Amino acid sequence: MTPINEAFNGDSLDVFYEQYRRASRGERGTHFDFPVHEIQRITNSLSGEETAERAISVFEAIMGAYQSVKAISPRRKVLDYGCGWGRITRLLPYYFADENIFGVDVNTDLIDSARQTLPSLSFESIESMGRLPYSDSSFDLVFANSVFSHLSEISATATITELCRVLAPGGVLLLSVLQHKHLAQFYKSNPEWVTKIIGELPDAETVLEENHFLWGDTKRWDNYGLTFIADDWLEPVMAEQGLVIKGKVEGSQNWIVCVKRHTILGLITSTISSLRSLIP
Repeated sequence: MTPINEAFNGDSLDVFYEQYRRASRGERGTHFDFPVHEIQRITNSLSGEETAERAISVFEAIMGAYQSVKAISPRRKVLDYGCGWGRITRLLPYYFADENIFGVDVNTDLIDSARQTLPSLSFESIESMGRLPYSDSSFDLVFANSVFSHLSEISATATITELCRVLAPGGVLLLSVLQHKHLAQFYKSNPEWVTKIIGELPDAETVLEENHFLWGDTKRWDNYGLTFIADDWLEPVMAEQGLVIKGKVEGSQNWIVCVKRHTILGLITSTISSLRSLIP
């Protein structure tokens, strides 16, 4: 099968999106074949065209955030952390070569589906807070969509540490998070459920203001629930891992844009590698 990146080489983004939308309607042979609706709904209770349109919106936010700090190149290696069945991963080949696109998730059924429908991309099943099956500094871009809006504080800290390990110096880490401005929206849309998970709104606001991290256990999976994270929590945690927060893209979740610092050792290694490439 022709790699997705090659199949759409030279086509406009509109043409690319139209093929993706056709796949969401159940049409086959589009390079984007969607799994059955039951699999699609595991991710966000949505399927078909509705989940496709939301994926396109998220994808555009990701690429906009990335381009705010780095230029796109098909040679860059990308990791979709929490990829599910590849709803967003499917769109990455417009900008990146298929062999440079990777996805991981804790749900083996979703990973199996991604492998079946996207054989030119690479997918792995992982454990929550476990070590990723990649070497240090493997990726130029790592993003996690709607992952940190669910993780407990211990899980969020461990996950950031591991994502930083596989991110190359100068690489970009993008995390979507719920923050203080989203609290009232959640209570308005589903007050009974939210109150059950994180308590009354005034109490939740107090916890977030004092601890900078608010989490309630939904008991769906271990260390998984509903999470709101303040900048005052993110900044020191990122700094400890050698990450610099470069900006924020606001939306239904806010995208935090981070770049990994170059270490002295890393610069020396990179320089030696470059010099060696010049030797005949």
